[in-house]
Amino acid sequence: MMRGVLYLCATFSAGEAFPSNPPWFTTSSWLTVPLVLFFTSQDELEAKRHDFCRQNVNASSDCCMALIDDIFHPLYEDVKQGTFSKPGGYYLFIKKMNEPKEKYHQVPRKRVQTEETLRKYLGSKEGVADALRQTDQSLTEKEEETEVERVKSEAAEAAKKMLEEMQKKNQQMMQEKEASYQEHMKQLTEKMENERAQLIADQERVLALKLQVFNCSISILPSTVLNQSS
Repeated sequence: MMRGVLYLCATFSAGEAFPSNPPWFTTSSWLTVPLVLFFTSQDELEAKRHDFCRQNVNASSDCCMALIDDIFHPLYEDVKQGTFSKPGGYYLFIKKMNEPKEKYHQVPRKRVQTEETLRKYLGSKEGVADALRQTDQSLTEKEEETEVERVKSEAAEAAKKMLEEMQKKNQQMMQEKEASYQEHMKQLTEKMENERAQLIADQERVLALKLQVFNCSISILPSTVLNQSS
C-alpha cells in the first residue's frame, strides 16, 4: 500500500465547511489554518476531510445559534411579558417576527448552517406561536364575554397597583424635596445670623472707636480753654 505525507496550507472562514474542491487561497476568509494531513490511504484522507467538515458545521451551528438567541431574545421576552396575549396578538407576533429574521440575515459570515440553524430554532418555537394563536382566538371570541371582563379587571388592578407605586414614589420625592428645603432654610438662617452677629460686632467696634475719640477730645478741651484764658 502506498504511503505518503501531504502538506496543505488552506484558508477557511470560521464555521465554513471544508469544500470538495477547495480554493486554497481566498481573500474573504477570517482564519488561516495550516493543515498537515498524514495519510496512508485515500480512505484516511477522506475521513479526515469529513471530520473537518463536521467540525466546521458544528462551529457554524454554534455561531448561528448564539446569534439567533441574542437577536430573538427581546421578542420572546415580550411574549413572556404578555405583550401578545390579547386579541390580534398572534398576528402582531407574526409581524414582529419578521424584524429579527431580517436582522439575522443581514449579519455577514454565518456560513454553512445559516438557514438550517434558523429553521431548527423556529421549529422549536412553534409551540409558542400555536399558544399565541389559540389565546388570540379565544380572546377574540370572548371579547364581549365575561372572560375579557376578567382580563380587563386584572389589567385595571395591575394599573391601580402601578399608580399606587407611582404615588408612593411621588410622595417620597416630595418628602425629599421638603427635607432639602428645610436644610436650605436652616443653612440660610445660620448664614443670616452669622452676618447679623458680624454686623453688630462691626457696629460695636466703630462705636467704641468713636467713644474713644470723643473721650480724648473731652480730655484735651479743658487744657485748651485754660491756655486760652492765660
